[in-house]
Amino acid sequence: MITFQKISESNYIVRNNISIFGKIIKDKDDSYFYFWPENKNSQCWDGRTMQLVSQKLNNLNKQWDEEVNSYFNSQLKNKKNYALSI
Repeated sequence: MITFQKISESNYIVRNNISIFGKIIKDKDDSYFYFWPENKNSQCWDGRTMQLVSQKLNNLNKQWDEEVNSYFNSQLKNKKNYALSI
């Protein structure tokens, strides 16, 4: 069983049953969340485990992705409108 323990707004611990096998941390530079595996755990993970981690990352990053895409889409529209007016 995979669990995600929220430590703060930018930090989660990822557990596989009892052991910690990684952390999800929000990057200070680009504000996206990333998964960082624990180096001391030399175990393999099945596809379902990685899929659960991926889904958690996608959910955490969804709102920020929408904001980034909205900003760049508006910049692109402004650029196209400017080019058409010249």
